[in-house]
Amino acid sequence: MTMIIAFHGGMCCGMKTICHLGLTPHQVHEELEGDADHANRDIAGEETETWMNFYPFPAPPETGASRLKRYIEYLKKKRPQHIVEVVIAKSDSVYLDQSDWVPVLLQQGFKIVNENKNSNSGNTIVVFHLNLNETVRNAESAYENCE
Repeated sequence: MTMIIAFHGGMCCGMKTICHLGLTPHQVHEELEGDADHANRDIAGEETETWMNFYPFPAPPETGASRLKRYIEYLKKKRPQHIVEVVIAKSDSVYLDQSDWVPVLLQQGFKIVNENKNSNSGNTIVVFHLNLNETVRNAESAYENCE
């Protein structure tokens, strides 16, 4: 499975989730043929599903780090006031450990917002968010006038 920009769920929050990162940022992801059928469903009032790739263009085979950068640049242009989510697994098991992604995500501007031990697998999951909105960069500024 190749990395995708997934719809977060309904059309209410506008979040996108980048998923299927692979184990490391150096892993090569397959070529994308391009599929514009799902690109604007979130604003067109059409049903969205988490398996639909929001990215509509062809892309060559490339490393996960390059694909992530491509997706972030696209989202900055097309949905500049969205939050982007990435969830990785940390584990003692080599098979499930995605820790190599941490410096790449931090370099791209993601922030760790939560961490939890998953009772299903025993892995620790780490949730990252990237706020694309130029005017609201952190939760404090978003809520400072709410009191």
